[in-house]
Amino acid sequence: MIIRLNSFFNSNTLTSYKGFLLYGNNIGKIEYLYDKIIQALCSNDYQKVLFNTDEIKKEKLLETVKKHNHVNLFNDKFALVISPNNNSINHELFKIISGTKSLNFVIVLKFSKLEKSSSLRKFFESSKDHIIIPCYESTNTEKIQIIKEQALLFGLNLE
Repeated sequence: MIIRLNSFFNSNTLTSYKGFLLYGNNIGKIEYLYDKIIQALCSNDYQKVLFNTDEIKKEKLLETVKKHNHVNLFNDKFALVISPNNNSINHELFKIISGTKSLNFVIVLKFSKLEKSSSLRKFFESSKDHIIIPCYESTNTEKIQIIKEQALLFGLNLE
């Protein structure tokens, strides 16, 4: 499901989604949204598992998903964060996301560039259980929302 930044701010149900795909040339917006997603997940007892871009190889990826995709005595939940430098593992990511039954993990993908024809992108756009957020230049409305949110952190109300 494609959502815009203002819809994202209004969504209090982030933990009900199985995956997030952030992409675009606005790295600041990607990181900002990533922080918001991780805060929401961590406040619901998810543990963050980061993939270094050098670690992202098919075997390592499959091993990690298998390792974290089981129910244990402690009912641990995981947020798998993947930031590939290139699109070489998109096919593997697509197979994992579309084929693996997620028992206790959410996947967060951060791409600076993702082709429109990517099967991964098409899957996220058509899925109701996954969110895709294009991160390009912020609109004035988005900038105002971010400024207001940051001001509230300092006890300032800009209404």
